[in-house]
Amino acid sequence: MKAKVTNVFEYIELHPKWKEHLSLICEQIKKHPFEEHIKWGAPCFTYNGTNLVGLAGFKNHCAIWFHKGSLLSDPKDFLGNA
Repeated sequence: MKAKVTNVFEYIELHPKWKEHLSLICEQIKKHPFEEHIKWGAPCFTYNGTNLVGLAGFKNHCAIWFHKGSLLSDPKDFLGNA
């Protein structure tokens, strides 16, 4: 059974393989006035109660996703749709 985490720091500490990556992503996110939460067992950042960004560490990769990603400008077609 996985440990239940209560904050983003705890989550990152439980994923040592991806600690550096997740920490760098969080550093960038924390430059903005977002609120940190743990939702669905992983970090989720919100603004005015709206989910914006989530991230997670998995066995073979870590991931970041944008809850409203289809609304982002992507002129270089960098973002992929899951």
